[in-house]
Amino acid sequence: MPEIDRISGIRICVFSRDHLPPHFHAFYGEYEALVTIRDGSVIAGELPRKKMRETLAYLAENQSDLLEIFYQLNPTLRK
Repeated sequence: MPEIDRISGIRICVFSRDHLPPHFHAFYGEYEALVTIRDGSVIAGELPRKKMRETLAYLAENQSDLLEIFYQLNPTLRK
């Protein structure tokens, strides 16, 4: 699980051999949320409200990079 970035204690990770839709994992303490890269919806899990806002702000600034990283690690899922 490559850690892509760390912001305000939130680890942003993308797994290889993962599933669609393109998403990343955000870890904060005992919390984990799977967030879609295209629209920022939460597939599973949760983060504290403030940390989720910070995660979505990070996504807004890094969406294209995250999408490219997801497909680099999961090339068979590229459409």
